[in-house]
Amino acid sequence: MEYHPVFGLIHSVGVCCTCDSYVLHIADVKKSSDASFNAALNELQHVTFTPFFEGIEEGKRRVTNPSSPSQLESFDLGLREGQRREEVVVMLLARERDLALRTAAELRLKLMEVQKLLKESGVVIEDSSIPLTLTRNIVDTPKIFQPLSATTIARAASPPSQPRLTVSPPQEDEERIRKTLLNLMNKAHAGDMDALHRVKSLCREAHATPTDRKTFAQKVLLSEWRVPPEVRSANVASGRRPAPRPDDGPGLVNPRLEDPIDVWFNYYCNYKSSLPRGVPQDAHGRPLRSYLSASRTFARLRPVADTPSPQRMEFISSMIQLFCTTGGYALTIRKERLRINHERRFRPFVPRLEVAITPDEVARHFASCGVQIVEARDELEPWAREYERAGRVSE
Repeated sequence: MEYHPVFGLIHSVGVCCTCDSYVLHIADVKKSSDASFNAALNELQHVTFTPFFEGIEEGKRRVTNPSSPSQLESFDLGLREGQRREEVVVMLLARERDLALRTAAELRLKLMEVQKLLKESGVVIEDSSIPLTLTRNIVDTPKIFQPLSATTIARAASPPSQPRLTVSPPQEDEERIRKTLLNLMNKAHAGDMDALHRVKSLCREAHATPTDRKTFAQKVLLSEWRVPPEVRSANVASGRRPAPRPDDGPGLVNPRLEDPIDVWFNYYCNYKSSLPRGVPQDAHGRPLRSYLSASRTFARLRPVADTPSPQRMEFISSMIQLFCTTGGYALTIRKERLRINHERRFRPFVPRLEVAITPDEVARHFASCGVQIVEARDELEPWAREYERAGRVSE
């Protein structure tokens, strides 16, 4: 077989009688003046040879002008895309760097607070190998992004020659702070006057700190500290009152968790900076009673402070979701066929193992504690919306 530009695929001459007859027939017709045959032959030549010659012309053009506009545009587009990707990588690394710097600053403040509390409580620090200047050096580092070289990456991947600084998880730090403060308060209750004066000084500082800026230690102090009975009795017998506060008014004894709303109202009228989130004030700067009542209900029904933080946050989120929905508590009571306790038996929420804390779980807890539908409608729902709004403003 062979290929002929006019006849196509045919056998060699003398091999196939059919192909020989076809070639002779085409040759005879070509000698004639048949217009249709000539048109068909021209079309065959156009289809066969035109792409070949066009390819030759395109090759010549590219040789004389190698950088055509289309090629330059595609090259610039690829270059811009590469630059954009590099900018995105730099931006992400800068965010990670800023997050690390903020974390370092928070750890430094927490370490300083722990050291201060340990010093005031008289606890001797045996291991002083963790300098507080470490995080300060990290924070003071200029915020300049530099690409990592291969040498730097290899050095970072190699085993360290010196022991690394290990920072305890926040939960362990909070537990250590809590134990230190409880130890100090126990000393004050046992008659240690130095410890008593230290606790009072820390409480005054905590009262003067706005609610959104209170540290974990200050929150523990305000929730756990109670004036010793003998000190309270001595003040009553002698007719003395706590020392007045020039900024917030007269000093008051920290209310207990189960104290009535009037006690908390008087307390927050004097210590406005300690007003909890979600409780607005009237024109005279006093807390609105209905919102304060809902806030105290939440404080008594939420998980205790020792509950892991993720579960506490999950409870708060589900509770806000439940009461921010108009009539959500009543709808859940009917949907789940829950029975509301006629007696108010407030107790903290205890998470169950492997059970998600959903709005239905929160409604079940509130119903078992005796929270009525009217109370939820008139107090808890407005308070939950204000609580959520205040959270958005603070962000």
